Amino acid sequence: MFAKKLDIITLVLLVASIAVNVLLAHQVLKLRADIQNIQSQPSSSLPSIAGTRILAMDALSLDDQPEHISFVDGSQSGKAKVLYIYSPTCGWCARNLGNITKLFDLKHNQFDFIGVSLSGEGLKAYIKSAGFPLQSVYQPSTGAVSALHLDSTPETIVIDQSGVVRKVWVGAYTEDKCHEVEEYFHVTPGSLKKVL
Repeated sequence: MFAKKLDIITLVLLVASIAVNVLLAHQVLKLRADIQNIQSQPSSSLPSIAGTRILAMDALSLDDQPEHISFVDGSQSGKAKVLYIYSPTCGWCARNLGNITKLFDLKHNQFDFIGVSLSGEGLKAYIKSAGFPLQSVYQPSTGAVSALHLDSTPETIVIDQSGVVRKVWVGAYTEDKCHEVEEYFHVTPGSLKKVL
């Protein structure tokens, strides 16, 4: 009799466990689909700051010193700036590292690339271990965070010599974004690899 009750309890627990696992699997698949959907949205469907003018940004250098970055350059030889917003703990940033490295390699003579980390935690170790090629700052000023809507990583922002935001790509480079970035920067199609 006791063994029979134990068998029934075991069976009930097994059925409950299976039900919970099915529910969790469904939630995981839904979250993955949501993430993929967000990552694959074309830039035009996301809120854009293109056209916004920002004169400068204050942040901290890797040596924890205040750093003032001016976006306005009146000289003929001035370069537009490419801000790459990232975080050492961002999985999508890690997946997109090859693309921003390739873009930097191809275009650093024509654009000033600046990595802007939203977190300073583990930043120096990340830059060293990942071989992150961009000059980096962290903890951008509240004004810059607000003006540039710096809340997503990775994000690529092009600011011209007059301080006007010309282009924004939110998220890792999906196939469509690879094509957009290659076209904007006039690099050979296929130079960048879509992030899955």
